[in-house]
Amino acid sequence: MILIVDDNESVRGFLGAYAELRHYEVVMASSGEEGLRLFKEKAPDIVITDRSRPGDSMQGDALVEEIRKISPLTPIIVLSANRFNLPSGVVFLQKPASIVELDAAIAKAISGD
Repeated sequence: MILIVDDNESVRGFLGAYAELRHYEVVMASSGEEGLRLFKEKAPDIVITDRSRPGDSMQGDALVEEIRKISPLTPIIVLSANRFNLPSGVVFLQKPASIVELDAAIAKAISGD
């Protein structure tokens, strides 16, 4: 199962369709708080979150931090238009991302490289 957290409905739709084509079950959230709640309820195998969600009280960095407290080994991919420092084991993916880049990011996140 993949948890997708993004405030942009189009991005959520694209990522969700991509994940379903790859035969993943998908849950989606539009805010960090909703994403954290779903993470606790569903225990997804992978999390894909954007870093910045205007008006959201829990940005991507905070969501990653909270997920790491609960499950240090869950693969996490952070989407952003700008590169930045990430905690160890978190994969960066630049927006906009292609299918090939998504495949590579998921493979990297799962392998832990």
